[in-house]
Amino acid sequence: MALAVLGLFTATLVAAPWVALIGVGVIYVALLPLSVISYARVKTSRRNITEAT
Repeated sequence: MALAVLGLFTATLVAAPWVALIGVGVIYVALLPLSVISYARVKTSRRNITEAT
C-alpha cells in the first residue's frame, strides 16, 4: 500500500509538480491540529507524573 502511494505521488510529481506540492502542503496543514493534540496529551501526562512524585 505504501509503495503504491509513493509511486502515485512520484508520478504526480513528475506529471504535475504544483498539484503534488499543493497536495502535500494541504496534508501537512491538515495534520497540524493532530500534532497540537498529541503534544497537549504528552504535556498533561508529564505534569501528572511530576505531581505524583
